Amino acid sequence: MFFILSKIFLFLLNPFNWILVCIVAAFFIKKQLIKKRLLIAAVVLFVIFSNNALYMVAMRKWQPKAVQPSYNKTYSTAILLCGMTKSDSNRISYFSNTSDRFLQTARLYTTGVVKHIFISGGDGSLAQDHPKEAVFLREEFIALGIPDSAIVIESNSKNTYESAVEAKKIIDSIHFEPPFILVTSAVHMPRSVLTFKKAGLDVIPHPAAFDVVNKNWGPEDFVPNIAVLTDWKYLLKEIFGTITYKITGKA
Repeated sequence: MFFILSKIFLFLLNPFNWILVCIVAAFFIKKQLIKKRLLIAAVVLFVIFSNNALYMVAMRKWQPKAVQPSYNKTYSTAILLCGMTKSDSNRISYFSNTSDRFLQTARLYTTGVVKHIFISGGDGSLAQDHPKEAVFLREEFIALGIPDSAIVIESNSKNTYESAVEAKKIIDSIHFEPPFILVTSAVHMPRSVLTFKKAGLDVIPHPAAFDVVNKNWGPEDFVPNIAVLTDWKYLLKEIFGTITYKITGKA
């Protein structure tokens, strides 16, 4: 039930949907005052949530700083969280634009920072009809020359909380030594660290796939950009997801 509600919640957190609701409601409502207010609300929402400068300020406050971590010792395991692939109608998986975390994990292993890779994540779709992502990623790591013996996967989890719970069970059973390097996207890292620590896993954050890095603003950042509406959806998902996890005791 929590999983289904989280998907509905994600839909409701999309600023594009807020704007669309205001416009559609204004079209059907006959009272001119309410119609006018709804259209004004749609314009205000569009101006705010299509502003890239405002989005960058919010994202910089949320995500960890984009710094290159320096590891001076070897760790037992890198825990890689899924959410970086897509699949087509033929159930063939592909990397998405957040797959930097895959490359970062491969680098941690090939440079000797970690001895093992633990991949956590199954099918996060609402219909549960997509390929298991952890299975696909294991095959891709093996294709890069990383031995299968160095890879452990769990492909049952559907969200961050389930990933933490499943990872705790398996890691305890095979006695990997903490602390563990946790690899996920920068926007997802704050919630992930809280959730994994709540589950009893000592993790060191290794954020990847930074959506916003420090750069000087340009005039184009203040011009409305409809693509930024989608960016806000994922940031709001993490902010409210973290709040929800804390309220429900998951983080």
